Amino acid sequence: MKKVFDIPIPCEAEVEKYLEQWKQHREYELGDRILEKIFSENKGNKDVATVKIKVIVLNALYTTQIYAVSRVAEHICNQQNLDDLLVEGKTEAIDTIKKVPFGNGKPRTLYSFATKYCHFHNPSAYPIYDNNVDSALWYFKDELKDEQSQKSFQRKVLKGEYSKFKSIIDRFKERFGLMKYTYKEIDQYLWMLGKRYL
Repeated sequence: MKKVFDIPIPCEAEVEKYLEQWKQHREYELGDRILEKIFSENKGNKDVATVKIKVIVLNALYTTQIYAVSRVAEHICNQQNLDDLLVEGKTEAIDTIKKVPFGNGKPRTLYSFATKYCHFHNPSAYPIYDNNVDSALWYFKDELKDEQSQKSFQRKVLKGEYSKFKSIIDRFKERFGLMKYTYKEIDQYLWMLGKRYL
């Protein structure tokens, strides 16, 4: 990707600037508070009606483009160990949710939705993936080379291999001295950055 924009190097001042901009968008902040409340009060994923409420609200507030909310809710409820995986912060939770079978026999991959669903169950374990975050990380890919191989990650890793995506987020925080920020704060920063420039 050709770097058309001269985006400032990530640092605490830049993160704080964008976090403040996030707060200025009242609908973003209120939406997160609504989701935090619903997910914290409804931790289980076995009751279809409860899960459907979580899917509907998440879909509406984050525009995740889920058109078959009942099917997605049923799929989530059918995952045997999901609650344990979420509590333990296991990345396998993303894989158990993301591929939803549909009537034609072909599963649809709902990767971004799955990261958001897991995030609101356990924010300290699951960073959120979406296109704006993807674009921002890709912009800084040369600065995020793997320390052992000195190779940059491939684009498909961001969108399909969640454990590697999470390690790239962790590397981003460490590389730019942003360890004090939560996954949510890093998501807000990267999302706003991607939205503005990329």
